[in-house]
Amino acid sequence: MSEPEPAPCLNCGVDLTGVYCAACGQKDVDLERGFWQVVASAVGEAFEADGRLHRTLVPFLLQPGELPRRWAAGQRASVTSPVRLFVFALFAGFVGLQLTGEGWTEFVPEQPMAFDENGHAQLDIDGDSTFQFDLQTSEGNQVLPLSQRAFMQDVLERMVDNGPTAVALMVPLFALALQVVLWRRRLVDHLVFSLIHHSRLLLLAGLTLPLLSRLAIPIVWVVVNIYATLALRRAYDLSVWSTAWRAVLLIFGHTLALLTLLVGILAWSAVAVIEETGSASELKGLTFEYDEDEGAAEPKPPPGDDDGIQPAEPAHTP
Repeated sequence: MSEPEPAPCLNCGVDLTGVYCAACGQKDVDLERGFWQVVASAVGEAFEADGRLHRTLVPFLLQPGELPRRWAAGQRASVTSPVRLFVFALFAGFVGLQLTGEGWTEFVPEQPMAFDENGHAQLDIDGDSTFQFDLQTSEGNQVLPLSQRAFMQDVLERMVDNGPTAVALMVPLFALALQVVLWRRRLVDHLVFSLIHHSRLLLLAGLTLPLLSRLAIPIVWVVVNIYATLALRRAYDLSVWSTAWRAVLLIFGHTLALLTLLVGILAWSAVAVIEETGSASELKGLTFEYDEDEGAAEPKPPPGDDDGIQPAEPAHTP
């Protein structure tokens, strides 16, 4: 009875003689095993000593889609684990946010954070007063014991603190979106693509935000999405047309999900700051307003006072 032929190493092609390849050292792992087994193995690898980062940065930065393509093909020994790469980028991204610091609030006025009788307060957060959001609380005629700038700084600090959770949530959501448009591929491969995609987003944001402040946001969005489109074609070996329609759907859905998550964190952070002041009020509404006109924007009157129209007086009953 003849012995079965040894399986080749997926990374270098040399015949395997044990659990680890004698040539390159990669562990023989069955990629067709259960999803959670693969995830547990990847998380474990993320915290092991790793000297492969320098061999990972070139394809990560200059070869869109090469890292997820290698991982899907089983060539993992020569590159850093996607989970390790994501943890590194997560750290870099939020260090960049912390370094941005007061640059986001330097134009916010030092006026008291006051609510009128209808429970409304406006906050201008742009130097030209072009971007505002309107807060509504359950109680009116109150002044919070902090200025508008201090209020905004506290809100942003809480948003940064909750940022890692938000980005970590986006990774599996984007992987599921990839599964919808590429339903014949393995979910594990989509998860790897999502980890690398968000690693690039975090790393680029961490490098550009301290230098360019708010100007970095559109730059990061354009660069990351162009790179993601090129990576999609290479990683999954798609035609131009197949890449184009999938990229449009993924970019639209990803941007919408990020904005929704950002607004949610902003609202939650504003509630937490208001509650910390000791006020009995709670946040009832959060409205954004953007004015393209340059110069100072006129404060928006509370409902019922627009255009000088006063609320109707109750009918007199004899």
